[in-house]
Amino acid sequence: MTGCPDPINPSSSLPFIDLAVSVTSLSASPQQHFHPLSTMSTAAKSPMKSALESALVAFIIWAGCLWLLVSGTQDGDIGAGRGVLCGLGMAVSLIAHWVYMGMAVRLAGRNLVGWMLLLVCTFPIASVVLGILLTSQTDDTERDSRAA
Repeated sequence: MTGCPDPINPSSSLPFIDLAVSVTSLSASPQQHFHPLSTMSTAAKSPMKSALESALVAFIIWAGCLWLLVSGTQDGDIGAGRGVLCGLGMAVSLIAHWVYMGMAVRLAGRNLVGWMLLLVCTFPIASVVLGILLTSQTDDTERDSRAA
């Protein structure tokens, strides 16, 4: 077993990089929080805005999977693998979209059950309407907090 790292005994003489030491030596001080995307925005995002952005990303993934599925049917039959992967991608992204929209509804203090039933029954329409309502509510809240 020469040349292969030993996953059972990390203290063996084989070359290992001690990730714990590397990570702790690179960590920021307690007052300075480092995040890879922190250079994009200096203002802290509200949890509702993060939930809405995540719901939008999930919706875009759903639309991309739908596009791949529909564009494959124009040439004739699609392969079983492509159909299964597109279907799984659409199912997972749709559930993620509903979960993130539910989180945004709950954070906004609105009726969760009513909005979720509306989201499920009228999928793309209610998502757009709710997204616009919650985004304007978030913008108004941020504007009021800056003025105060």
